Amino acid sequence: MIIEMKTWTVTEGNSEHILKKFEERKAKPSFMEQQPGFLGREALVKKTTRGNEQVIMMVRWASEEALKAWKKSPDHIAG
Repeated sequence: MIIEMKTWTVTEGNSEHILKKFEERKAKPSFMEQQPGFLGREALVKKTTRGNEQVIMMVRWASEEALKAWKKSPDHIAG
């Protein structure tokens, strides 16, 4: 298994908006979630300095090859 991590730094309070969109997307599988080798994803919030938060998305893949295939796919490139 391989984990890809993406991090966004946002002003305090705005992480809630990102998490809400993340939860809304769970209702309808994305192209990434339909990709062979996709295992799941989670979003976390980390309080950093005063006034900022970090939203960290961890995406789990069955293998590095599955991640590379996703990154080369037309759906990922178009996104």
